[in-house]
Parts: sequence; structure tokens; C-alpha cells
Amino acid sequence: MKISDILIGRVLLIGVLISASVVFFGGTLFLIQHGIEIHSNPIFSKTQVVFSFHSMMVGILHLEPRSLIMLGLFTLLLTQWVRVFLTAWYFIEKKEKFYFWTSIFVFVMLIYSIWNGS
Repeated sequence: MKISDILIGRVLLIGVLISASVVFFGGTLFLIQHGIEIHSNPIFSKTQVVFSFHSMMVGILHLEPRSLIMLGLFTLLLTQWVRVFLTAWYFIEKKEKFYFWTSIFVFVMLIYSIWNGS
């Protein structure tokens, strides 16, 4: 295997493991704090919860479970961004322009979908 394949694989592995650990920790804290609560509405309705990056970071400092879960999900997204960026870097080193621009397009679409998604 090439060193770039190993690097991209390690980034994915480490990113997914960190993300899963943070989500698991946040979910455990959530169950400890809210596990015995009874939901009063028999039909679950869609609730809209808006998180900003700033409120997530403040919540992490206070060990709020929902903020920790959001951090884990953000880490999973960040892992994909890094993977696509490393892939583009690999292709530019190999002078594969088509695959480089394809990777850049995917990277831009990932960023665009986060900032403009609903």
C-alpha cells in the first residue's frame, strides 16, 4: 500500500472512532440526566432545535449532552472534509488534474451543503 492510502485510511479510522466515542459519551450523559423522564405527548412531534457553533462550544464546556452529541456529529463531518482534502492533495501530487478538480468539486459541495442546507 502507498503511504497516501494508509494516511487517508488512518484519518478515516481515527475520525470515526473519535466521533463515535464523543457521541457515545454524550448519549450516556443524556440517558443519565433524562433517562427516567416520561414524555408527556403520546405522539412524537417534530421539534426544531437550532444549534450554532458558539452555543455548541459553550455547551461542551458545561458538559451538556446534546452539545457533546453535536460535537461528535461535527467531528464525523470534519473527518469527511479532511478525507476529501487529502484526496485532492494526493491527486495534485500525482498530476491527475481531472481527479483533483473532481475532489475539489466534492469538497466545495460538502462545504456548501453545510452552510446552505436546511
